[in-house]
Amino acid sequence: MLEKRVMHQIRNAIKALESYRYDEPLSRFLTKFYKSNRQMGSTDRRVTSRLCYNYFRLGGAFSDLDIEEKLILAEFVCESQSDLVAVRAPSWHASIELPIEKKSRWLKHVMANFYRMSFQH
Repeated sequence: MLEKRVMHQIRNAIKALESYRYDEPLSRFLTKFYKSNRQMGSTDRRVTSRLCYNYFRLGGAFSDLDIEEKLILAEFVCESQSDLVAVRAPSWHASIELPIEKKSRWLKHVMANFYRMSFQH
């Protein structure tokens, strides 16, 4: 059940991010987005907002990742508890409560290994 809910939250966030045109503040866009998606309850709106804001907190970093991967990474960096990380990156979940300085060092190690494995011939 948790995995199904997390996948639904990811779809909502991706839909919002793909719809955003950067021509107005994110808060104003999200208000309009929720008005046109009335089926989203208060929890859906709260989680979608959090995911979107965390996504933008990463700025231009990790631009080579797809939206879902960047959402997971943003949740890991910005939150100390996340069902999204628990479901989609369970090996990271044990480190999610670390202080940001330790998360940063841990992430450098993880991402370096990821890139090394991804681009080996």
